[in-house]
Amino acid sequence: MTLYWLYQYANIWFALLILIGLWDLAWKGLALWRAAKRREGWWFFALLILNTVGIFPMLYLIFTSDPDKKTGIVTIQRPNGQENNVKAQKAEPVAVDSSEEITSDDLLSSTQESVSKARSAVKKASKKAKEARKKKGKK
Repeated sequence: MTLYWLYQYANIWFALLILIGLWDLAWKGLALWRAAKRREGWWFFALLILNTVGIFPMLYLIFTSDPDKKTGIVTIQRPNGQENNVKAQKAEPVAVDSSEEITSDDLLSSTQESVSKARSAVKKASKKAKEARKKKGKK
């Protein structure tokens, strides 16, 4: 068998080479973007140099994916070293009447109300946590 068959199907081989190149370019671009965003210089350099037809960039993207974004559960590190898992919620949009004029005082008062509500919620949660710790200590 000679290499003549390679010459006969040169268009197919060229198209396949272009597709593999585009495939690798897409995965490598995503992985390089994430490595740069995460300021991981060694990974960026390794991803840039190694040509593995997209396998290495895919593995990098899989192992560096953020599970919190998928589940919506955020881990909060407390100053005392405890961790709490909290389900993140999206804020609902507020309808504003365009005929109303909103002043900076209105915004300031609504912000202060929101802060005071948040503080009271934190105080209630900390009281419940203290009570739960006391109950655990008595048992």
